[in-house]
Amino acid sequence: MHDRWWRWGPAAAVVCFAAAAVSALVGYLRLSLEPSVARQIPYLASAGMAVIVLSAAGTALLVASRAAARTAELGELAEAVEHLAAALAATVERPARRSAAPNPAAAAPDDPDPGEPSDQRNS
Repeated sequence: MHDRWWRWGPAAAVVCFAAAAVSALVGYLRLSLEPSVARQIPYLASAGMAVIVLSAAGTALLVASRAAARTAELGELAEAVEHLAAALAATVERPARRSAAPNPAAAAPDDPDPGEPSDQRNS
């Protein structure tokens, strides 16, 4: 469902925007041909409302299709993270390796560095 919506949503939005432009053009032409202001009002109202409704529908389709695409991307990302977590679970949960003999160089020395001043040795 999301795949189809993501593909056709922007195309439907463009159709709505094109219909709004045609409606605005037809409304303008009908308005400009009518000399009486009283007779212009119905054309203004109907064309204006058509432009507003079609533009709002196009915007809603565009936003909804982009949201559907993002939802699909987030679903794929969540699936990839779960796959990675499952693959690394055995490694992460395994205890750390211990060597047979401790490394004496890695242990901290018992006496401080003889090059340090004496007041830092006691602290």
